[in-house]
Amino acid sequence: MSKSKRTVVVVLVILAVLAAVGLVWKRGQDISAISKPVLRAIPVQVTTAKPGKLAITAHYLGKMDSSMVVELSPRITANITGVKKREGDSVAAGETIIALDDFTLVNKTRALEADLRAAQSSLLAAESYYQTRKASFERNQRLYDQAAIALEAYEQSKFSADNANSQLIAARERIQVLEENWQASKVEQSYARIIAPFDGIITKRMAEPGEMAIPGKALLILQAVDRGYKITAQVPQDSANSIHTGTEVLLSSGNQKITASVYKVYPALTQSSLATVEIQVPSIPFGLPAGSVIGVDIVLNRVEGIIVPIESVVSNSKGNFVVVVEENDSVHQLPVQIVGRNSESVAISGLEPDKQVVIGQENQLMQLTTGKKVVISQNRSEGI
Repeated sequence: MSKSKRTVVVVLVILAVLAAVGLVWKRGQDISAISKPVLRAIPVQVTTAKPGKLAITAHYLGKMDSSMVVELSPRITANITGVKKREGDSVAAGETIIALDDFTLVNKTRALEADLRAAQSSLLAAESYYQTRKASFERNQRLYDQAAIALEAYEQSKFSADNANSQLIAARERIQVLEENWQASKVEQSYARIIAPFDGIITKRMAEPGEMAIPGKALLILQAVDRGYKITAQVPQDSANSIHTGTEVLLSSGNQKITASVYKVYPALTQSSLATVEIQVPSIPFGLPAGSVIGVDIVLNRVEGIIVPIESVVSNSKGNFVVVVEENDSVHQLPVQIVGRNSESVAISGLEPDKQVVIGQENQLMQLTTGKKVVISQNRSEGI
């Protein structure tokens, strides 16, 4: 290759290199001209940690019933002629709920009343006869004392007076028996009407018109509405050992809560069976019907600490931590110690009061590493 050709090649190579360098520089300028992405703050929910006492509870389910429940059954055997109420119906004290056939009882009462009137007429006649015999005997007694009549006449008048008195006593006793039988018959006749002993609600109906009512066989079940209510919960015997009369209880239905106390504890018959805890309240809880199931949280203990929602504490193999929001809107994970917890809140130590703590799912809290920026979208402690 001649010298002139080599010169041309070298020039071409230099030009190619310069062009490549220019392209690289131009690409760099274009990239630098693109704006860098801005890290956006993460929206979070927070609560303000406050010092206090936390109730350590054991959660159970309880069944609610009226404190007074009665089975309405007849006292006589008779056909049912009417049942005026069904399940869920309200009744007032003294209201007739079931009617029984009382035809035989009515006739029996009428017959006894007629016998009583006849006996009362006989009593008037017996009283009149006795007064006559008594007056005759008293006259003959005076005559006999004066030796004016014979002993036989005196004794005859005495016998007649005694006999009249016996008839009078018998007539009075008969009236007394008839009056008692008549009153008993009227009471028995009243058994043909089964009435409500108190204001309540029918919870079960077990009879229909045309059926035979038998003493001792329940026809309706009635629950009182103004005699208080009881809630019963089944708990393990080991747990029941630490529960006693007066132990605080939190009753719940959804977000509604009522504070009550244990009325009585019925121990389990065997260690493997469950004990029964009974709570009594003066009025129906949460407006629910009898037989409803509600939450029963029995307070076993109270501990002091910084109280935060249970959704703000992360527990893993490394320990426990909460995510705290600082004044510059950045967060950091703060290790804490759990003093106690219940189904809603946790009492912790290692956190200063009035700090804003993030609430969220565990995986969300773990992603909020120290230094990340956040923006508060909701503060539960302010009721938002």
